[in-house]
Amino acid sequence: MATEQRKLVSVVFADVVGSTAFGSDNDPEAVRSVMGSYFERMKSIAETHGGTVEKFIGDAVMVVFGVPLLHDDDAERAVRAALAMRDAMTDINNELGVSLAARVGVNSGEAVAGDGADRQFLVTGDAVNVAARLQQGADMNEVVVGPLTESLTRSAIEYSARPPVPAKGKADPLKAFRAIRPRSAVPEQARGLPAMRAQLVGRQRELRMLLESFERVRDDRRAHVFTLVGNAGIGKSRLVGEALARIASSAAAAVVLRGRCLPYGAGITYWPLMEIVREDAGIISEDDRDRALAKLDARTRVLLGADAPAVLARVATMLGIRRADEALPEVVPAEFGREIAWGARQYLAALARTPAVIVLDDLQWAEPAVFEIIDGLADSAEDAPLLLLCVARPQLLELRPTWGAGRSNATTITLDALSTDETATLIGRLLDIDDLPAELRTRVVQRSEGNPLFCEEFLRMLIDDGRVVRVDDRWRATANVTEVRVPESIHALLAARLDGLGEDERRALQVASIVGERFAASEVGALAPGLDVAVALAALRRAGLVLEDREARGSDRYRFKHLLMRDVAYAGIPKAVRADLHERFAASLEHAVGDRRDEFAEVLAHHAERSFS
Repeated sequence: MATEQRKLVSVVFADVVGSTAFGSDNDPEAVRSVMGSYFERMKSIAETHGGTVEKFIGDAVMVVFGVPLLHDDDAERAVRAALAMRDAMTDINNELGVSLAARVGVNSGEAVAGDGADRQFLVTGDAVNVAARLQQGADMNEVVVGPLTESLTRSAIEYSARPPVPAKGKADPLKAFRAIRPRSAVPEQARGLPAMRAQLVGRQRELRMLLESFERVRDDRRAHVFTLVGNAGIGKSRLVGEALARIASSAAAAVVLRGRCLPYGAGITYWPLMEIVREDAGIISEDDRDRALAKLDARTRVLLGADAPAVLARVATMLGIRRADEALPEVVPAEFGREIAWGARQYLAALARTPAVIVLDDLQWAEPAVFEIIDGLADSAEDAPLLLLCVARPQLLELRPTWGAGRSNATTITLDALSTDETATLIGRLLDIDDLPAELRTRVVQRSEGNPLFCEEFLRMLIDDGRVVRVDDRWRATANVTEVRVPESIHALLAARLDGLGEDERRALQVASIVGERFAASEVGALAPGLDVAVALAALRRAGLVLEDREARGSDRYRFKHLLMRDVAYAGIPKAVRADLHERFAASLEHAVGDRRDEFAEVLAHHAERSFS
C-alpha cells in the first residue's frame, strides 16, 4: 500500500508583521540575526507542542499537526502553539530591541499526507490553503481559526466572534473565529457536553470495587494502587468523579489530590507530582518564587517536622522554585533523579498519615521517573492509608504489560463498553428528550458502540447541525432526521489509535476495511501480498480492534469490533489506492464464486462502483 495517507490534520501558518519595513531600515546582518531568532523560536514552539515544521515561506512558518503521527488532540495542540507563537513576539521584541508582531491562521481538515522522507509536500489539500488564507486575513497579533478547528477545541480554548475572511479563489468569505487564550495553562483534552452531564450509567460494579478499595486502605492503613484502564471516552473520569464524590460525602474524611501526566510540553517529567504538591501546599500560579517557597516550607514543616529541610530541598528543586543561595541541604546534580524521587516519596507518604487519595490521570503518558516514584511509594509507605488511583488508556498495559503484576496491594480493572440498553438510558439522561425518533435513537446507540463520549459527540453534532433543537425547556428532534455521520471529534480519536499501530497492523486493518465489516484472513492476504496476515491479525485481536467472527463459517473469519474503526480505517486510504483495492477484490471474488455470480451480484456491484468513485 502507498505510504501516502488521508488524514485529519491541523495546519498553522504564522507570518511576521512589519518585517518589510524592518528589513529596509536595518543592516542585512541585523535582519538575518533577528529573523533567525524568530524562526528558531517558532520552530521550538511547534515541536514542543508536537507539530512538524514543513517549511519556511518568506517570513512565514508552516506547521502541521497530525504528521507524521496523528494525535486525538492535534487541533488543540495547533491552537495552543499558535497562541504561544503570538505571545512569543513580546519576548523577541524585548530581547532584540525590535517591534515586530505576528498574525496566525489555523485550520483543520482532511489532507493527503506523505511520509516526509524528502522533507517536501508533507500535506496537500484545501485545509492547507484555507489555513494560509486565514493567516493572510488576520489582524496584527491575532490568531484566526477555521470552523472545524473551533468546533474541536471550543472546550479547551476561549474564542470570540470575528467577521468572515475574504479569500482569493473562494466564492464566499471564510467563516472564522478569533482565539483568545487557553482555558487552562496545560492541555485539558476536554470533550463532550459539559452542560449535559448525566447521572452515572452502568458502572455500579466498578464503582463498588473502587469504594471498597478505599475502605480497605482506610481500615488496614496500607497503600494500595488501583489502576482504571479504558479507551478514550469510555467513562473513566466520570467513574472517578462519582467515587470521589461518594468518599467526600462519607463519614471518613480523606485528603484528595490530583495530578495529570501530559502528552507534550516543556518540563513535564514530574508534572503530575508537581500539580499534587502545589495543590497540597496552596501554591497558585500568581505566586512568585519567594511566596511559593514560603508556602512549601510551611507545609513541609507541618508534615515532616525535623525532616522538613531535607525534603524541602528536593521538592523545591522538583518545582523549580529553590533559591540558589538558600541554606538547605544540597541536591547532588549527579544524583538528581534519585534525590527528587526520595523527596517526593517522603512528602507523599507524610500526606497519608490520614486517609488520602492521590489521583494520577493519563498515566500512559507518564515519564519513567513518575513510575519509579509510584512503585517506591507503594512498596515503602508504612502505616499509610493511601489509595493511589491511576487512570490510563490501554497503551499503559502495552508499554508496561507487567504493571501491577505480582503485587498484593494492586488492583487493575478495565472499563468495557456500555450495553445497548445502558446507552439508550444515557441518551435519555443527557438530553431529556421526549420525541427522538426511534430510528434515530437506534442509529445513535449503534454508532456510539457503548462509548459514552461517542454518544455525547453524536448528540452534540445533531445539536450543532440544528437537527435536535431546544424548544422551551426540552429538546426536540426536527423532522426526518435519520442519518448520522461520524463527528470529526470521534474520527480524530479513532484515527489517532489507528496511527499508533505498527505498519503491518495498520495495513491489514485498512485492507480489511475494503472487504467490509466482516472479512477473511485469506481475503486480506490476497489484497496485501507480502504481509504476514496471521501475525498482523493476532496483534489486532490483542489490541481489541478485530474479533473472530463466530457467526460465520470457517476458522479464518474475522470482523471489526467497532464499525466506526472500519469507517476510519477506510477513510485513511488514498482514493486511488482505494479504487484499485476495490477493483482487485471484485475480480478475486468473481473468480472465487464461479457460476454463483448472480448470488453475489450486489456485492460485486458495490465494489465495482467503489472502484470508480
